[in-house]
Amino acid sequence: MSDEPTTPAAPADAKPEAPANEAAAKDEKPAATPEEVEAFWKNRQSNSDKAHAAEAAALREQISSLTGAAKSAPTTGQSADSTAIVEGLQKQLAEEKQLRVVDTRAAKFPNAAKALGDDTVLAQMDEGRLASLNESLSPTAPPRFDTNNPARQMAAGTKPLDQMTTDELKAHLRTIPVPTNEPS
Repeated sequence: MSDEPTTPAAPADAKPEAPANEAAAKDEKPAATPEEVEAFWKNRQSNSDKAHAAEAAALREQISSLTGAAKSAPTTGQSADSTAIVEGLQKQLAEEKQLRVVDTRAAKFPNAAKALGDDTVLAQMDEGRLASLNESLSPTAPPRFDTNNPARQMAAGTKPLDQMTTDELKAHLRTIPVPTNEPS
């Protein structure tokens, strides 16, 4: 016997060793053509569209059944009298709301409320306009003239127009510059 290591003999019916990644080799499919891939994805998309359409139809049916049930539900306990009572209460609530608005605006803008006098106008008017009206009507309101524009007065030493003679008025008119229509 020799010193070389011996390997045990393989049985006669044994298959040659398969590659280590045998599972991967079995799962591999032949490469698909572009037409097959496109057909696969179209089929998948159409199935998705069908499922979505079926779900949407079921929801529409559920909504219509619920709204139909609400419309066809008997109005137990509601008669013409109770409907009239509800409408009356709603009208009363709207009037009270308008009075509250008028009261708060009258307190906020007293000068405007006094000048307007009408509650409906006070309730319908914009608060910005009410504020400007209130400010302009206040007793301490600033004057409404431009401070940059000097006051127009007669020149010193001239008589008032009602005390001038005809000759003096004609001379005064000659001193007033005449505007021209020509562009400058």
